[in-house]
Amino acid sequence: MRKSLIYLYLTVAIHTYSQSYVKTIPAKGISLMLPDSFVPMSDDDMAAKYPSYKKPLAVYTNESRTADFGVNFAANRWETKDLNMLKNFYLSTYKSLFKRIEYKAEGEIKRIKKRPFLVFEFISEFEDENAPDEYSKSTSKKVVRNYTLIQYTIVDKYIFIFHFTCPANDKNKYINLAHHTLASVKVSNNVEFEPFKPIKRNVKPAKK
Repeated sequence: MRKSLIYLYLTVAIHTYSQSYVKTIPAKGISLMLPDSFVPMSDDDMAAKYPSYKKPLAVYTNESRTADFGVNFAANRWETKDLNMLKNFYLSTYKSLFKRIEYKAEGEIKRIKKRPFLVFEFISEFEDENAPDEYSKSTSKKVVRNYTLIQYTIVDKYIFIFHFTCPANDKNKYINLAHHTLASVKVSNNVEFEPFKPIKRNVKPAKK
């Protein structure tokens, strides 16, 4: 039994140590170190998984499309000094979005690369009849359980949002990658991007 535990520990340690990261620039003025096994998500997958007219700055996904890193933005009416007020806003938002939520980090303010970020880490539950099996419990209502690490920072007129999400069952597999990537986020005071860009969906022409 002891030998098995030692072997398991060494296997996990080797896997973690051997993970490679690539410097990635989602927009001019934003950079992060992304696991090299993650690739940009297609617009079709983005539209299906994150339904919104406004296209995120970037979403990267793993080979099985079950774990995602995302970079997004929202119009801002706050100042950096208002991060605690922003915390209460998002706590209220999460409460309305999810059936149940278990926090590990409940709106901690951290300095990452000299910039203050508001950080949440949690496991959430919500009902979705169309959810794939890897996301849900084996119940008739398909209760989806996700692990999320998400952080917010304010630059001028925008809040920039960085998140990692995967099925809760895969949390231990990805948690170190998630923390490593989000701790590598660097945001300048002059971010350049095209705001409110629509998602391009590949719509098949109607049959005549």
